Amino acid sequence: MIKIKFLTLSITLIVSFLWVSPITISQVFGELHPDISLIKSAFSQTFNESFLKDEQITKMHGGVSGAQLFKIEYDGQNYVARIGSGKISGSIKNEILAAETASKANYGPDLYYSNPKTGLIIARHIINDHEIDRLGSVFHARAASVLRQLHQQSVSLTKKTLFQFLNEVEADIQDAHFITPFWSEKDQNFYEKQKNSLREIFGKYTCNAPIHHDLNSFNILANQDEIKLIDWETVTVGDDPAVDLAVFANFHIFDKKLILPFLQNYYGREPTKMELAKFTVMRPMGYMLHALWIAKIAGLDSVPDTMPKFEYAVYEAKIKTREIDLQKKPNQLGIAFSTILEALRLMRTQEFKDAVGILSNLPS
Repeated sequence: MIKIKFLTLSITLIVSFLWVSPITISQVFGELHPDISLIKSAFSQTFNESFLKDEQITKMHGGVSGAQLFKIEYDGQNYVARIGSGKISGSIKNEILAAETASKANYGPDLYYSNPKTGLIIARHIINDHEIDRLGSVFHARAASVLRQLHQQSVSLTKKTLFQFLNEVEADIQDAHFITPFWSEKDQNFYEKQKNSLREIFGKYTCNAPIHHDLNSFNILANQDEIKLIDWETVTVGDDPAVDLAVFANFHIFDKKLILPFLQNYYGREPTKMELAKFTVMRPMGYMLHALWIAKIAGLDSVPDTMPKFEYAVYEAKIKTREIDLQKKPNQLGIAFSTILEALRLMRTQEFKDAVGILSNLPS
């Protein structure tokens, strides 16, 4: 169990991510940055074109792992260049293989270039339409079809479960002496007990489906014509597909009446009692994982006075209108605290307890 600093806080909010305003490369790196030279060289080799100019490359926010992300504008077409870090998956090769598989199976953007040695991919740029109602049943049904396609793939990826991810990020936070967003020792002990119980239950069987683990709105590119999954830094095998279904629901389903139709669309039938139970117990575990990832990103050793303390509805509204800058560390820590609060609440519900009881009877 990790040593922690405690805080009592009564807020609930949604975990989400916003892109920062793009800035040109010349404003950030200048012409000699090695990553930019790598992108220019790869683009030239791939498209048999002359080298790109700095003003044609725009730096974007790269996600939770610190990956470098760039938008390329050339000859009226837009592309995305991404240089992975391998910090979360432990393998850049793993990320590249997942992206290549997604492209070939058509649930990821078209790839024009990939290099597992450098971690660089160049892909088709897809407009992510944030005007689409991602909380509605139409989007849920479209996403369910894409997730089913992902989970049907057979690919040799790194084996790592959600419980291993949780243990790793907890250790990282402890080693760095960052504040951990738990309210009390009692709450943390309760969480550890639930986590260990579920780890033992899910360890009774093997699942080889690729699991994304981070299906937030910016990793699901959607417009009227298509839905594509991106950012494979957290993809592994070893988890049940219920992990992805639960994480998707955490980000996109806030009306309980829409959960069953989403699962029906995913399975193409009524979900079984076991499938519903897996989904139920993985929702708070998914919340925990993202809360701890964000706490690690925030990297604070104490709670700042400027940390927001909004109720759920207020915070959700401020995220949508971009009144809250989610690149600021106090805001990130606020998200982590309140998300763990929601996870703990779910673990104490009768629905969660009943689901654990059902899963405890899984055959060995």
